[in-house]
Amino acid sequence: MRNNMTSGISVIIPVFNSERFVAEAIDSVVNQTFKPNQIFLVDDGSTDGSATIMKSYPEAIYHYKENGGACSALNVGLKQVTGKFIAFLDSDDYWELDKLGLQMQFLSDNPQYDGVFGNHKRFYEKPQSEITDGELVDSKKVLPARFKGSLLIKKDSFFKVGLFDETIKMGDFLDWYRRAMDIGIQFGMLNKIVLQRRIHDANTSLKDKGEIKDYVKLLKASMDRRRKAGNL
Repeated sequence: MRNNMTSGISVIIPVFNSERFVAEAIDSVVNQTFKPNQIFLVDDGSTDGSATIMKSYPEAIYHYKENGGACSALNVGLKQVTGKFIAFLDSDDYWELDKLGLQMQFLSDNPQYDGVFGNHKRFYEKPQSEITDGELVDSKKVLPARFKGSLLIKKDSFFKVGLFDETIKMGDFLDWYRRAMDIGIQFGMLNKIVLQRRIHDANTSLKDKGEIKDYVKLLKASMDRRRKAGNL
């Protein structure tokens, strides 16, 4: 790998009441074969034992903020990054241990790309006896992961798009990704599993109609940008 590709990765993990899972997420970052130079653990006002777990990692920077949602937590971390590459991880998922190394190599070999995604598998957080046949089949699939947990992106490219929209409750990354596509940011896809995505009781469905409205809002905003640019 070329030396100019080893100038540092900043990883941001937003956390809200995730004491059941957050240690596994952090461990998967700390133990990467290609070590990040910064790990930001942004506590979005957790009221459970998450803070105690996060503070036990000397390798990471712990930051507490009042609860304001995932986008605001992500933006707190983004305003402090110093690495030339940025990666994100939700506190209930975890990375394969060669995730960063494989993606850094991909970007070194393919400098035309601003960022790179990878594949993922899903697993269900419930007793084995309660997993349905459909869920069992689903857990064996290897799927492309065009969401933030699988992304590694050059910092300069990320900030060409801008921070996450803190008015959006659901679909934060979808909004950012559409803005990135609208301005021509180029993404590669690594044909390797880089992420294990946990499906559990708190993330299996939209919780209120307001979140559905967020999807409609961001889709309309993307279409408006494309019309303005003459792409529709």
